Amino acid sequence: MKVLIIAAVLSVFSVFTSSAQFAQPYSQCGGIGWTGPTVCVPGWACIVINPFYHQCLPLSGGVE
Repeated sequence: MKVLIIAAVLSVFSVFTSSAQFAQPYSQCGGIGWTGPTVCVPGWACIVINPFYHQCLPLSGGVE
């Protein structure tokens, strides 16, 4: 019984952690129809390029 409960908890935890992944630098992070991650890794911001494409760009404005 304990093993079953632990497995269920790990399964639920896995769903929440996988949906909380960050978008990687220079990758897409939003836009119309986008279903992937919408939060960029720390130090990067999700910038609207056009309504269909948002991209993770460095906060500093320079290339990292």
